[in-house]
Amino acid sequence: MTGLLNTSMETINTMGKAHGKQSEVIKKTISINQDIVENIRNENEQFNSINAMAESNANDTTEVATQASVINEMVDKMTQLLKQDNGTY
Repeated sequence: MTGLLNTSMETINTMGKAHGKQSEVIKKTISINQDIVENIRNENEQFNSINAMAESNANDTTEVATQASVINEMVDKMTQLLKQDNGTY
């Protein structure tokens, strides 16, 4: 009986150690997964920041193109006025 109890106690202790190791593996896995989630969040924030900058650059480019068009129209008008003035002298 004592021998069986000792064997049972050893088995229980072995199982306890195995559960302890399994618990550590699970904790490490959770920690790794949390790191992955944090990295994904950081990458997502960086992507959003880059996207916002790209949109801003696109808007700025559109604005510059509009201003260039207005300047070209003004130059054309000035050229026409100069041609008219040269003709009247």
